[in-house]
Amino acid sequence: SVESINKKMLNELDKTIQSWPKEAQFADFETESTAGNSEIFTKTLADICKTEFGVTIDTNTEVMGFELKKKGTKDIVTALHTSNGILNIGEDTEVIVAAGSWTPKLLSTCGFFCPVYPMKGYSVAMDLPPEGSPNRPLDIDIPSRMLIDNKMYISRLGNQVRVTSVGEFSGWNTAPDPKVNKEFRIEARAHVPALAEFFDATPTRCGLRPYSADGIILLGRVENTENLSLNVGPGFNGWKICLGAADVLAATLNKDDTSHFRFDCSKLAPSNRVKSSPILSILNTITSSELLKDKYCLINSDRDPSRS
Repeated sequence: SVESINKKMLNELDKTIQSWPKEAQFADFETESTAGNSEIFTKTLADICKTEFGVTIDTNTEVMGFELKKKGTKDIVTALHTSNGILNIGEDTEVIVAAGSWTPKLLSTCGFFCPVYPMKGYSVAMDLPPEGSPNRPLDIDIPSRMLIDNKMYISRLGNQVRVTSVGEFSGWNTAPDPKVNKEFRIEARAHVPALAEFFDATPTRCGLRPYSADGIILLGRVENTENLSLNVGPGFNGWKICLGAADVLAATLNKDDTSHFRFDCSKLAPSNRVKSSPILSILNTITSSELLKDKYCLINSDRDPSRS
């Protein structure tokens, strides 16, 4: 639930707000919300999968493409081409693509258009010294909870304070844009002035959020395939809903009763959004700068060179 609180209550909840660039007069307080560390969650989940469920995770292995063959009117994945060789796939094995923002690039290798786009986020994650350390900031200077000022997010994650912002569409480059990063760091630093020393010593990290064109996750079997499924597209909510998404995907693939989910799982299926379209699949993975650079060649590619 959300409770509207006045300036006095706001400053009692977290005194660091008093040092923000603009004076806060009131706030919406989410009484039941909490914050979590997505990095720790992801690594812990991977460890549980390996130790308790016997899952094999091949790290430093890049999937380069698929081999498909026709089975009646449908396509079936028979092999994956990776940087460490070819992995043969049995007909009874489901291939689930959960490659985040790189999903459209991966699917384009077999001619599928996937409307997922990389939304770049910027963050500075400051690791604070342990409690009792002489150079640890005073508790009064450390944010005690998640704070949101317009599009600036300040999160307290144990001994880490993370400041995040920006939703930039600039292709698959994970390096910070110098101009955007400068503006981000000026605004972010102003929200944690007491932590300036730690902020200045921490570089900006960028991550790509897999954002579907309609904002709805793509979850289920790709149309006209026998063993190719997707789990992608919830933007910045991926790690929060991943366990539920896996439950839905497993239930639909196993043809289990899904009524207990209390929503129509078929609405999440990629059938009306992911299509076999080799030309669109390639164009979808070209950044605007690449398209402009090659514009002349694209326009003239079908032109008869003998004509002036």
